[in-house]
Amino acid sequence: VWFNGTLLDDRGQPVPELALNLFWADGYLTNFESDAEGNFSVACDAAWSCADPAHPLGPVEVRLDFGGFGWYLPAERVATWTVWGRALVTIDEFAPVVIAGSNVTYSGNVVDDLGQSLDRTLQVRWNDITRTTVDAVNGEFAGSFALEAFAPVGNFTLALASDDQNWLRGSSDTATVTVQRYTELELEWGPALRNISTAVQGSLLDSSGAGLEGELVSYSFDGTAVGEALTGADGALQFELPVPAQPSWECTRSALVSLAPTSTCPQALRCRAQ
Repeated sequence: VWFNGTLLDDRGQPVPELALNLFWADGYLTNFESDAEGNFSVACDAAWSCADPAHPLGPVEVRLDFGGFGWYLPAERVATWTVWGRALVTIDEFAPVVIAGSNVTYSGNVVDDLGQSLDRTLQVRWNDITRTTVDAVNGEFAGSFALEAFAPVGNFTLALASDDQNWLRGSSDTATVTVQRYTELELEWGPALRNISTAVQGSLLDSSGAGLEGELVSYSFDGTAVGEALTGADGALQFELPVPAQPSWECTRSALVSLAPTSTCPQALRCRAQ
């Protein structure tokens, strides 16, 4: 805390090298003199009450007193200063990866700058947009909110924020959450003849049904990797699958892959997006 100012006479002219007394909340702090141009600048000493780290919060009356000297009459100036503390919000745990359509979870604590637990209502923000609120009780909070099934994917900023309250400045803490979606491969292919490539076509979709363009899909035959293909517009996918002379057939279906062959086994295809 600094006390800065200028001692002036009734004409607005600086009054040099005269003594002043400084009071804080009716308690005497110190005395000092103005300089040759009437200016003064005094720092709050660590031993004074104005520097108390546990100082009570709220308005404080500060008084500067000039006792008069020679042809200058006494004067005083009273000002009200506000002592603020801080509310410190910390996110302790959160879900770093969330699937669209599921919940974003979080928990943490709120304390003041002296480490005392606080009761607060916090804003829960998602990329700077308030989604909901959560109450901190005895300094602890935990909550969640649901993402829409069609929520966009990518990295998002989760923020828990406290407003100014009871002479405590608010604060916030942030975390980065990655939103993902399930993907689905829809494929079709005709009868497979050995020693001849089979045309495979289909689409790579996310869980909202939107096609994923520019994604690399690798494919294998009977567990052996045989190639890769890049999805086109709207997630369209097509490639030629080579069929060996003597394949050993195994029909499988992934939980996240929808296979729609035009005929039944012996035809097996495994695909994965990467």
